[in-house]
Amino acid sequence: MGASAFQKFRYITTPQMWYSVFFALIFSVINAFKCFREIFLIGGEHPVDELYMLQHFINNCFSNLNYQKLSVASVLLLIVIIVFFGLFYAFVSRKEAFRE
Repeated sequence: MGASAFQKFRYITTPQMWYSVFFALIFSVINAFKCFREIFLIGGEHPVDELYMLQHFINNCFSNLNYQKLSVASVLLLIVIIVFFGLFYAFVSRKEAFRE
């Protein structure tokens, strides 16, 4: 007879949206790491542990000229972002392969 509205959404619309969702998620995560300014205004240079973020650590290492810790923190941040997006991309690819 035909597919219902939910089946159309689930089997046609949703699989086509995965790459758009992936692209939006990349930019959302990148923008989430840009909230340093607001946290810095609230907590100052050395905030309490609940507000201490990776950006504070990177900024403090940069201002103290501690390049060893700065480079390690930057590489760890890059690894975390790559692993996160790699897992999501694998999920999207598996969904795409399952669809075919």
